[in-house]
Amino acid sequence: MKHNSDRDDDIEQPLSNGPNSCREIDQHDSLQVENASRLFAVDSIFRRLFQQINTPIIVIAPQTGNILVANKAACDFYGYSLSELTNRKIYDLAVLPPEEAFCESPKNSKG
Repeated sequence: MKHNSDRDDDIEQPLSNGPNSCREIDQHDSLQVENASRLFAVDSIFRRLFQQINTPIIVIAPQTGNILVANKAACDFYGYSLSELTNRKIYDLAVLPPEEAFCESPKNSKG
Protein backbone atom coordinates (compact mmCIF):
# COMPACT_ATOMS: atom_id res chain seq x y z
CA MET A 1 0.00 0.00 0.00
CA LYS A 2 1.32 3.42 -0.96
CA HIS A 3 1.22 6.41 1.31
CA ASN A 4 0.47 9.95 0.17
CA SER A 5 4.18 10.79 0.09
CA ASP A 6 4.74 7.87 -2.33
CA ARG A 7 2.07 9.26 -4.67
CA ASP A 8 3.72 12.67 -4.65
CA ASP A 9 6.99 11.05 -5.71
CA ASP A 10 5.21 9.32 -8.60
CA ILE A 11 3.77 12.63 -9.80
CA GLU A 12 7.19 14.30 -9.80
CA GLN A 13 8.74 11.60 -12.02
CA PRO A 14 8.57 11.93 -15.80
CA LEU A 15 6.24 9.53 -17.56
CA SER A 16 9.11 8.11 -19.57
CA ASN A 17 12.85 8.40 -19.68
CA GLY A 18 12.85 7.64 -23.41
CA PRO A 19 12.70 9.98 -26.42
CA ASN A 20 9.05 10.81 -25.74
CA SER A 21 9.51 12.28 -22.30
CA CYS A 22 7.63 15.51 -21.62
CA ARG A 23 10.84 17.53 -21.46
CA GLU A 24 12.03 16.27 -24.86
CA ILE A 25 8.63 16.87 -26.45
CA ASP A 26 8.65 20.44 -25.11
CA GLN A 27 12.16 20.99 -26.55
CA HIS A 28 11.06 19.54 -29.89
CA ASP A 29 7.97 21.80 -29.98
CA SER A 30 10.11 24.77 -29.02
CA LEU A 31 12.54 24.04 -31.88
CA GLN A 32 9.65 23.69 -34.34
CA VAL A 33 8.25 27.06 -33.25
CA GLU A 34 11.69 28.65 -33.56
CA ASN A 35 12.22 27.14 -37.03
CA ALA A 36 8.76 28.26 -38.14
CA SER A 37 9.50 31.79 -36.94
CA ARG A 38 12.75 31.85 -38.90
CA LEU A 39 11.04 30.49 -41.99
CA PHE A 40 8.31 33.12 -41.69
CA ALA A 41 10.93 35.89 -41.39
CA VAL A 42 12.84 34.66 -44.46
CA ASP A 43 9.58 34.22 -46.38
CA SER A 44 8.59 37.80 -45.54
CA ILE A 45 11.95 39.12 -46.79
CA PHE A 46 11.69 37.21 -50.07
CA ARG A 47 8.08 38.26 -50.61
CA ARG A 48 9.01 41.92 -50.14
CA LEU A 49 12.02 41.57 -52.42
CA PHE A 50 9.91 39.74 -55.03
CA GLN A 51 7.30 42.49 -55.04
CA GLN A 52 9.62 45.51 -54.82
CA ILE A 53 12.30 44.55 -57.34
CA ASN A 54 12.06 46.37 -60.68
CA THR A 55 12.88 43.24 -62.68
CA PRO A 56 9.88 41.30 -64.01
CA ILE A 57 9.70 37.89 -62.32
CA ILE A 58 7.23 35.15 -63.24
CA VAL A 59 7.06 31.76 -61.52
CA ILE A 60 5.70 29.00 -63.74
CA ALA A 61 4.79 25.35 -63.42
CA PRO A 62 7.27 23.70 -65.80
CA GLN A 63 5.04 20.75 -66.73
CA THR A 64 2.05 22.88 -67.73
CA GLY A 65 3.45 26.32 -68.43
CA ASN A 66 0.86 27.83 -66.08
CA ILE A 67 1.89 31.15 -64.55
CA LEU A 68 1.66 30.63 -60.80
CA VAL A 69 2.66 34.07 -59.57
CA ALA A 70 4.21 37.25 -60.91
CA ASN A 71 5.52 40.44 -59.37
CA LYS A 72 4.31 43.99 -60.06
CA ALA A 73 7.16 44.63 -62.49
CA ALA A 74 6.03 41.64 -64.60
CA CYS A 75 2.42 42.85 -64.56
CA ASP A 76 3.55 46.31 -65.68
CA PHE A 77 5.89 44.89 -68.32
CA TYR A 78 3.28 42.63 -69.90
CA GLY A 79 0.38 45.04 -69.34
CA TYR A 80 -1.83 42.62 -67.37
CA SER A 81 -3.23 42.62 -63.88
CA LEU A 82 -1.96 39.86 -61.58
CA SER A 83 -5.26 38.04 -61.99
CA GLU A 84 -5.07 38.23 -65.79
CA LEU A 85 -1.43 37.13 -65.81
CA THR A 86 -1.95 34.15 -63.51
CA ASN A 87 -4.80 32.93 -65.71
CA ARG A 88 -2.38 32.56 -68.62
CA LYS A 89 0.35 30.17 -69.65
CA ILE A 90 3.90 31.31 -70.25
CA TYR A 91 3.36 30.38 -73.89
CA ASP A 92 0.79 33.18 -74.12
CA LEU A 93 3.60 35.66 -73.48
CA ALA A 94 6.33 34.05 -75.55
CA VAL A 95 7.05 35.03 -79.13
CA LEU A 96 8.00 31.46 -80.04
CA PRO A 97 5.47 28.62 -80.38
CA PRO A 98 5.10 26.42 -77.25
CA GLU A 99 7.20 23.56 -78.62
CA GLU A 100 10.12 25.93 -79.19
CA ALA A 101 9.72 28.26 -76.22
CA PHE A 102 12.16 26.36 -74.00
CA CYS A 103 14.45 24.94 -76.67
CA GLU A 104 17.88 26.33 -77.39
CA SER A 105 18.02 28.18 -80.68
CA PRO A 106 20.29 26.61 -83.33
CA LYS A 107 21.79 30.06 -83.89
CA ASN A 108 23.02 30.12 -80.29
CA SER A 109 24.57 26.65 -80.33
CA LYS A 110 28.19 26.23 -81.36
CA GLY A 111 29.15 23.09 -83.14
